[in-house]
This record gives sequence, C-alpha cells and structure tokens, in this order.
Amino acid sequence: MEAAVGNALLGAGPMVTVGMCLGKKPVLPLVAMATCFVHLTALVVAATPWKLTQGSLDGRNELLVGMLLTVVAVQESTRWGIQRAKDRAEEWLDEISKNKGLGPLQETQRLHIALAIGYGHGITTTLFFFLGLLPVSFSGGTFYVESCPQIDFFTLAACCSLAFALNHTFSSAVYANGCRKNNLLHKYLPPAMHLTMALLTAGNLLRGGCLAVLPLLFLFALVPSLLAWKIYWTSNEWTALPETE
Repeated sequence: MEAAVGNALLGAGPMVTVGMCLGKKPVLPLVAMATCFVHLTALVVAATPWKLTQGSLDGRNELLVGMLLTVVAVQESTRWGIQRAKDRAEEWLDEISKNKGLGPLQETQRLHIALAIGYGHGITTTLFFFLGLLPVSFSGGTFYVESCPQIDFFTLAACCSLAFALNHTFSSAVYANGCRKNNLLHKYLPPAMHLTMALLTAGNLLRGGCLAVLPLLFLFALVPSLLAWKIYWTSNEWTALPETE
C-alpha cells in the first residue's frame, strides 16, 4: 500500500502542484481542461487501430516503433492545431482590447496561456499512461517485467509518465514562443524532443535498459523546462494575469 501511494505521488504529485499554481489565474484551468479533452480524444483515435492489432505486436519491435511514431505524429498535429486556435484567440482578444482602448496581451500573459495548454497535454499523458494503473497498484502487490527486474513496473510507469508530463507542460511555452517570434529552434525542438523521448521508451524492452532510459527521459524533460523559464525571465513585460479573488 505504501509503495502504491508513493507511486501515485511520484507520477501525479508534481502535476497537481503545477495545476494548483495555474488555478490561481482565471480562465487558465478551463484552457487546460479543454486542451486535455482534445489531446485525450486524439490519443484514443491514434491508439484504437493498434489496440485492435495488440496480439500481433508481441515480439515485433518494428510494429512497436510504428505505434510510437503514429502516436507522436497525432499528438504533434494536435499541438499544431491548438497553437493555431490559440493564435486566433489571442488576435481576437487583442482586437477587443484595442476597441476598448486597452493594450494587447502582454508576453507573460501569452506564456501563461501556453503553459496552461501544455499542462493540459501533460495531464493527458498522466491520465492515459499512468492513472489507469493505479487501481491495480493498490491491490497489495507488484510485479516486475523481465527486461527490467531492478525497478517494479508501477514505479517505472510513474517515472516515465512524469517525465513526459513535465516535457509537454513546458515545451508548449517554448513552442508557442517559437511560433510567435519565428524562432526555429524553439519551434522545432519540442516535436524533436517528444519524438526522441518516445523512441527512447523502446529501450525499456532491452534487458536492464530502464536504468539508462529513465535518467535520459528526465534529462530531456529538463531542457524545455529550462528554456521556458529562460523565456519567462527574459520577458520585458511582467504584468501577470490577475488572480481570482
């Protein structure tokens, strides 16, 4: 039971903390929930054909790689679509502000919205790949996979889920900044990092591969986190979205 609680806190605790911070700003929780719904729908659509052929995936690594590529492609296409919708919404808000004699959205406000979008994407990963395992993990036992006898399966799933959730949360801010300022590095780095991390998870199938995969996943997740904070701290405008009363 203690191990299950620890895995739950490990896999979902940091994202709950980020959500509590975003919850202090109006509208952002709604943005996150809407993004989560869109990404969940996209993941279900992407995973359905592979679920139907689940039996044929056993021992066929090329099909596993194909599944990973499909899921990443669908998620990145969804990211692009949400970014287009975000740009149009911000243009609409800027137009309203202009008509009322107010200034346009400031950079920190745009970053907050991008973080909320990324948080919705990250929560999708937690819901889809980890929280579904929690009822089983509370059954009073655990199990290990043959390829990774050093770490139990639930802890491995919690760590992988957390790494992807953190990557998606902060890479959204990097991606939005790249699209807005036509920064090619910021625009193409998040999809590249997502693809690399997804393919790295296939290393868990190798004997002892999880011992190398987990540190690398968190190392890759750290990159967009640092870039997002750099973008935020170097912003010239510091007026944040007002907090709810």
